[in-house]
Amino acid sequence: MQEGRKLKLLLLSAGEFSGVRPALMAALARAGCEVIHRRQSLRELGLRRYWYALRILASAYLVYGSKARQMRDRTYAAYVARSKVSKALVDRHPQIDVVMQLGANWDTYWGPKPADIQFAVYTDYMNLLSKGLPDFGFPLDERRTYPRWNELERRTLIAQDHVFVMGNHVKPAIAAAYGISDEKIVVVGTGPGLDLDIERDGYPKDYRAQNILFVGKEAGKKGLAVLLRAFARVSSAYPDAVLHVVTGKAVTGRNVVFHGNLDYEQLKELFYRANVFAMPAYKEPLGLVFVEAMWSRVACIGTTVGSMPELIRDGETGYLVEPGDEVGLADRISAMLGDPERTRQMSEHGYAAAKSYWRWDRVVEQMLAALGERRCTNERD
Repeated sequence: MQEGRKLKLLLLSAGEFSGVRPALMAALARAGCEVIHRRQSLRELGLRRYWYALRILASAYLVYGSKARQMRDRTYAAYVARSKVSKALVDRHPQIDVVMQLGANWDTYWGPKPADIQFAVYTDYMNLLSKGLPDFGFPLDERRTYPRWNELERRTLIAQDHVFVMGNHVKPAIAAAYGISDEKIVVVGTGPGLDLDIERDGYPKDYRAQNILFVGKEAGKKGLAVLLRAFARVSSAYPDAVLHVVTGKAVTGRNVVFHGNLDYEQLKELFYRANVFAMPAYKEPLGLVFVEAMWSRVACIGTTVGSMPELIRDGETGYLVEPGDEVGLADRISAMLGDPERTRQMSEHGYAAAKSYWRWDRVVEQMLAALGERRCTNERD
């Protein structure tokens, strides 16, 4: 990059990625980057989008049958179409220094890449890793993905200059599963999807309250059924305890409060009011909700799989239990409710970890270092 010029970064995404996109953009802007965001949509292909949309759906029905609509983005036809969308977007933005895609499992760039542009992806997981998960007794859509898709993912990763991943546990897994060089994969961490900081916002916390929080769209994968059974055990000893559940489908139970669609401020207040955040997930690539809990000074309970041992220091910032262990989960929740001072200490340790590591400005620092930049603006000394 030329001296005195801002780094120009084109950020491509298909969605908000659990709040990652706006948070990452804000951090890049704080570092002095010029950031352009474009949504990856077939509309970028003009009238050809109708042909590609039809081709994608037909291909999905051929490969996935009744699951075609759910899995339509995991076909070769979708890969080609979205790769051409990426190329169209890049070609419309000359003088870009970096192209970064959020999520590495369905998009690439169609054709030879411009030599003067660095290409990167920022992701939490890959499909082939999901296929290797233990069978916990319920279906994962990822296991339905046909083998060719995993080769397309590999092609995408190889084509990148940098593969930025959120968690330490993902780097060796991707390298082994896809045959990608360790040097290309860089662990940069992540930050909260919600813009919250209980210290900054001056929100009071009462650790004598007995508010437990669960937040998860995919209740099955996130272990909500286990948590409900565990809470039924806990509530007999702690009748004032309340379990707040934020998910898609309504749930009921004694002292269980279901929250449907919440706006930003409502969800933020739930985090700030909570004393314990519990999500005994069977699968968790990188749980942003745990990061959000830590920024809210909330002690966490997760399981021993995926990213959770990296996010939660067992016995220090919260507890880890085995997936499906409702008795162990109930014991840990009871331990937290029964010792408010210990819970407060765990919450403080979690908040300190969030401020030192799980923050967006640090993520951008790591990305810029990998891209060969100290900051987004090169200034003469």
